[in-house]
Amino acid sequence: MKLRVQQGDLLNGEIADADDITYVVIFSNEGDPIMVVEQVGRDHIQATKVNEPAFPAILERLGVNVTRAVR
Repeated sequence: MKLRVQQGDLLNGEIADADDITYVVIFSNEGDPIMVVEQVGRDHIQATKVNEPAFPAILERLGVNVTRAVR
């Protein structure tokens, strides 16, 4: 999986690319995990949101230590 991210605002932000990524955990501005995107097969990417029942188990499996998750 490849990622492109931008830090800052649309006009003045810096763009960075990353490749060979296995998973990404997206956090709210407050630091709470809200989504996980995983490369689970060669051509298969799975996205799981915080309100889905499997979300806590996925965070645990990935070793993401958090105190709470937003629901």
